[in-house]
Parts: sequence; structure tokens; C-alpha cells
Amino acid sequence: MSSAQRGVSTRILLTILWLVASAGIAYLVARNVTPTATSSGGDLNVPPVAIEERATVALETRTVQPVLSAEGRVAQDGSRWLLEATILPESLAYQLLDSPVGVKALITGGPAGFDCAWEGLLQSPETGGMAMRCQIPSDIKVVAGLPGTMVVQLMEATEVQALPVSAVIGTSETGQVIVIESDNQTSVRQVEIGLSDVFHIEITGGLEPGETVFENPVQSDFIGVQS
Repeated sequence: MSSAQRGVSTRILLTILWLVASAGIAYLVARNVTPTATSSGGDLNVPPVAIEERATVALETRTVQPVLSAEGRVAQDGSRWLLEATILPESLAYQLLDSPVGVKALITGGPAGFDCAWEGLLQSPETGGMAMRCQIPSDIKVVAGLPGTMVVQLMEATEVQALPVSAVIGTSETGQVIVIESDNQTSVRQVEIGLSDVFHIEITGGLEPGETVFENPVQSDFIGVQS
């Protein structure tokens, strides 16, 4: 295995461990909270803040490795053991018409970070929606019904202008950040979002490289109330 391949495997393993540690929950919450400021229809200036007391981060070039994770369960197919996971939202299924770069999996409470051979897409017998599945290695002990997680690497890692995911509040296409302006005040800025993984999110518009934002904005930042 080349050093590049080892790097990819290590990064995906870290992704899985991160998910197990429940940071993925915080990520989903942060990405989908709708701040009160959105009702203003534009940028919202808020009073000066003690910036030195807040963690900040600049928009800069970072490595983003898009992955898709999904919860699923073990199923038996003859002598084979498969992990089947529902794809949410279903629109992501189109990205998997071609085989992904790699697939890692874990069994809840059991083995983690093992390679799981891609088996493709199927219609979920439980929900009727789209699901994906991979074949569990024969040396991994499982029984039907065990819960697990699939982490699919959608494409090779790429260098983009990005922020930590914790700095962006929003959806999969647009979001908001708290920008620290040159006059030591802050403002809410709407940004356009591109690629993302569990660590970083690409900013494709609304923010210039080098501009600084709060790394962990809170609700009061968007409504002008100091915490």
C-alpha cells in the first residue's frame, strides 16, 4: 500500500472514530440550525464583542475529503454478510452511481475501521427509499440485525478555500458566518457552500480568503445579544 493510500485509510478511520464519539451529531445540528438573523433578509450588524475572548478562524486553503456516512444493519445473503444503510437525503444516492473511492465500516460495540467491499445501491425493503450496502469481510464476526455505520469516501481529497464546519450555520448549499470586520465589529454574512467533510466545509462565495470569523458562533451572535 502506498503512503497516499495509507493516508486515505487513516483519514477515513479517523472519520469513523469521530462519528462514534458523537461529534457527527454536533456537526449535523450546527449545519442545520436556522439563526434568527435569517429573517432580516440580509447582513445584520451586531454590537462590538470582546474578540480576544472568542476563538476565531480565517478562510484559507484546507484539505477536504467528502464522505457520506449512514447508519444501517447487518443482513445475511447466503453465506455472505452485508451491511445495508439507508441514504439520507436520497438525493445523495446519485453521487454513488459510480463506485466510491473507498468504504470503511464499523459494527456498533464491535470492530471499527475495517474495509467493506462496495456492493452498490438498492431500494430499501424497510423504507422504500435508496440504500447502499457493502460486504463485510469473512473474518469479522456478525449476526443479522446488528447495527453499524458505513463511511463512504465519495472522491479524492482536494484543496479548497474552507472553514471548520463549526464556523458555519446553514444548509448544504448556503450558510451564515459571523465575520469580524476591520472596525472590530461583527456582522452576519451569508456564504455559499461547496464540498464538505466532517472537519471542513468549502466556501465558494460570500467570504474572501483571509477574512476571519468566529470558530464557534452561538445563537446570541446572530441576534446581537452578548453571552
